[in-house]
Amino acid sequence: MTLSTAVELDLTAARASVEAAVTDRSKESLADLLSALNVMGGVLTDLRQLQVLLELEVAGRAKRDQLGDRVEVAGLVAEIHRSKTRRGWDNDALKSKWLTTYVDASEGDMDLLDPAALLEAFMRVARPSWKVTGLRDVGIDVSDFCDETPGAPSVRIVSAEAAS
Repeated sequence: MTLSTAVELDLTAARASVEAAVTDRSKESLADLLSALNVMGGVLTDLRQLQVLLELEVAGRAKRDQLGDRVEVAGLVAEIHRSKTRRGWDNDALKSKWLTTYVDASEGDMDLLDPAALLEAFMRVARPSWKVTGLRDVGIDVSDFCDETPGAPSVRIVSAEAAS
């Protein structure tokens, strides 16, 4: 039995039990339903941990086998994304760079230079930590203002063609 078949069989049995319990409301007590819901929460936590373990393994094998960030195997297409962990921000330099960029982009528009508008714009990029997308949107390369290290990979199935 393959790994995916084992997972699928267990989920099929669980789905059938839950559907039976909701269809025939007299079959299970409220306490039984709540107990099942509680167990399901634990199972979901375990599944998330197993998913992370499998994603790390897939990303590791793809890197080891030099397959790149788009992998096509057995009718499945997966994209591997690697996040970055950012620490050690140079907050003073980045604040200065953002302010210079904002003022230059305002081209003297006094509405944009109003302190409330300036603060609102600033809070879009820095609430209590820097917002990378907002900084990139105004042309600031965040890697100039922090130390970057590779983060954990994630894997997303983007296409499945009769993969069994």
